This record gives sequence, structure tokens and C-alpha cells, in this order.
Amino acid sequence: MQNLADVTSLLGEYEASTELAKEALTVSEEIGDRWTMESVLNNLGVDQFEAKGDTEDEILKQVAEHAASAHGITEVTPELVEKARENKEDA
Repeated sequence: MQNLADVTSLLGEYEASTELAKEALTVSEEIGDRWTMESVLNNLGVDQFEAKGDTEDEILKQVAEHAASAHGITEVTPELVEKARENKEDA
């Protein structure tokens, strides 16, 4: 499902991509697949959420707040922190 979301995004079908990503997130949450959850959230975040700050700590705090409020993720894993760092470097 996540791969379909990625492909539809590349084709410019952003609404369809977001819906597919949300479905992938739901399925990954149901089966406890944290890697896919983090990957989906990362991809959704690239399109829908932007953290800004003067320091990495400020940015990571915003990422943690967004993950909790928007996606119910209460633990920011080292993998999620690394994804946030990768996105910062890509920006």
C-alpha cells in the first residue's frame, strides 16, 4: 500500500497518494509494523508538516508534538529522529 502511495505521489496524484498512505498507516498500526508506520508518517510529513526552528532540538520537539497529536505516536524512536534528520538535510 505504501508503495502505491509513493507511485501516485510521483505521478502528481497527491490526494490519492495521501489516502493510500493513510490506509497503509492504518494497516501497519493494526499489525504493529512500526517500521512501515514510521515510513508512512515520514512520507506524509514531507507533504503535510513542516517543522522550523533554530536548533535541531526545537525541530525534533515539533516533530514529537506533531507525531503525538496527529498520529497518536507517543514514543519518538531513534529511527524516527533519523528520518527527521534526513528530511532536514533534504530541505
